[in-house]
Amino acid sequence: MLRGLTAKQFMEWEAFAMIEPFSELRDDYRFAALVQVLANANRGPKQPPYTLKECLLQFGEKDDEEKTPQQSRQTQMSVIQAIAMAYGAVKKEK
Repeated sequence: MLRGLTAKQFMEWEAFAMIEPFSELRDDYRFAALVQVLANANRGPKQPPYTLKECLLQFGEKDDEEKTPQQSRQTQMSVIQAIAMAYGAVKKEK
């Protein structure tokens, strides 16, 4: 489609998109507004209202403070052994 567009047509589409956005981000905001209405209609009377930003899907990297801490090798081995034992594996003696 882009190969068939002239520069003028492309600029017209770009201007139209600035006036009437039709991207995925626009859809995300539209659905976030619906979620916000539903959440605020069903929140407790003493609970503060939800903001649009709280209802918007978040993509990409989390903030440093929200990152999941890494498990130690010992913790990983304990989890693997627990799963293996749950499925009937016999623990080898050293």
